[in-house]
Amino acid sequence: MSLLLDGGDSLEKIPAGEILFKEGDLPESFYIVVSGKVTCLKWYNDRLVPVYTPSEQEMVGEDCVLADTNQYFYSAVAMEDCEVIKIEKSEVFKFLNTQSEWIKNILKNISDKLYHTTDFIAEHKIVDNKLLGGVDFSADQEAQLRKKL
Repeated sequence: MSLLLDGGDSLEKIPAGEILFKEGDLPESFYIVVSGKVTCLKWYNDRLVPVYTPSEQEMVGEDCVLADTNQYFYSAVAMEDCEVIKIEKSEVFKFLNTQSEWIKNILKNISDKLYHTTDFIAEHKIVDNKLLGGVDFSADQEAQLRKKL
C-alpha cells in the first residue's frame, strides 16, 4: 500500500534502535514510515518474535489505534535510522466521528483480524522474508531489544 503524503506533514527522525511504541502501552498514535526500516515485534513465550516490517510509505500501529483497544498489541522498533510521520489517535477519531458508523465498524473489524493474525504469526513463529522486508533479526538483536522492551 502506498500513501500519498503532502508537503505539510512534519517528519520525525528516529535513530536505529529507538522504540516507537511498546506492546501493552496505550495506543495514542501510529506512524507512516517515510524512509528506513521499522520492525514490529511481539512477545510470545518469553521470546521476541518479529511479525512484520512495513515498507516505505506504509503504516505501523494503525491497526492498534483503529481497533480502539487499550494497548498496542506489538512493539515497533527502528532497525535503522528512519524518518516517520506521527499521526495522533485523536486526529484519526476526530475525522472518523464525522463519518458513517459503518466505516468505523469496518476499520475496527479489519484491525481485530490483524490482531489475531499477529498473534498467530507470533505463536507459530512464522518467519517470512516478505513479512520482514529483508530485515535479518538475529539472536544478538533479540537480546539487545529484550533489555529495552
